Amino acid sequence: MEMTDEGIVDKTSKSETKLNLSGIEKLQENDQYFFLYNSSVSAYILPKRDFQNVDEIRSYFKSNLED
Repeated sequence: MEMTDEGIVDKTSKSETKLNLSGIEKLQENDQYFFLYNSSVSAYILPKRDFQNVDEIRSYFKSNLED
């Protein structure tokens, strides 16, 4: 998973998924996950265990998501 100014790119050997942050309506989190809502009933769920520095990722989201 790679963070860019435009969003998040998740690459595997067989696919690539791009999440544009301009489509995210709000950020929520609990102890284990970040929830990036793209509608009132749909969210991308990112496990915090996949990130080395959770505080850095939180700052990234907050600075790149429009309020």
